[in-house]
Amino acid sequence: MPALGTPLYMDFEGELPDPDWIVEGLVERGQLTVLAAAPGVGKSFVCLDLALAVVQGRPFLGRETHGARVLYIDGENMPRHVHWRLGGLGMTNVDREQLRIFVRAGIRIGEGVWVDRVRQEIHDFQPDLIVLDTATSVLAVTNPNDNAEVGGLMTLLRSLCGAVALVLLHHERKPAADGRRGDGGAAMAGAVQWQAQADQHLSLVKMGKVRKQTLATGLFKRQYSVALEFPKNREGEDGEIPVEIVSEHHANGKPIRTAVRVALV
Repeated sequence: MPALGTPLYMDFEGELPDPDWIVEGLVERGQLTVLAAAPGVGKSFVCLDLALAVVQGRPFLGRETHGARVLYIDGENMPRHVHWRLGGLGMTNVDREQLRIFVRAGIRIGEGVWVDRVRQEIHDFQPDLIVLDTATSVLAVTNPNDNAEVGGLMTLLRSLCGAVALVLLHHERKPAADGRRGDGGAAMAGAVQWQAQADQHLSLVKMGKVRKQTLATGLFKRQYSVALEFPKNREGEDGEIPVEIVSEHHANGKPIRTAVRVALV
């Protein structure tokens, strides 16, 4: 094998290759996508629903999905929260073998042997999609504002994307005192390389306040609207996708196992 690996072969007399979509028009195999949002907007809800949609072969936000296996590395959320969210979204024991989740496992990609262990997991499990939640929780980044350090980590992540799609969750900066947030990459926290080195940048923005409603059953429903925006998209898609996030809870706040919804408005 050549020292640099295998060069790209291109046939200029045949048909142009089509995108290998994991989610039609949204997430492509071989692509590194950064999904950024402020804390509490619903990044994890949306990405858990994305993962489950791929595993179950159902549409995600109205778009067809392709694939079968998802590797989800969560360095941020508590195991019981991941459990009830997935149950609320409709995951069953039938889906367990197709969705491999590591929660607060101390994984630090870019440090020591962690990247080799992730590569081995990719080789053994053969996922179609990898989700990393979040950048500062699962990457070995000492200074998220350092462009050189962040650029190196993003290059490392892109090297994992050969046969898979990778979605990296990241935080946005705190809004200004007047409530305004920056546009595009300016809204993302830290170095500009978080966006510059991504193949695609998506933003999740909360639209209005959380609405609470007491149901006749004594439960209460928590509901709010978000918009999925496209600050950077190589396919030229712009605009936004309106999304509603709904969950039902007992009066004491304990969630209901089967009552979470992430759906188009």
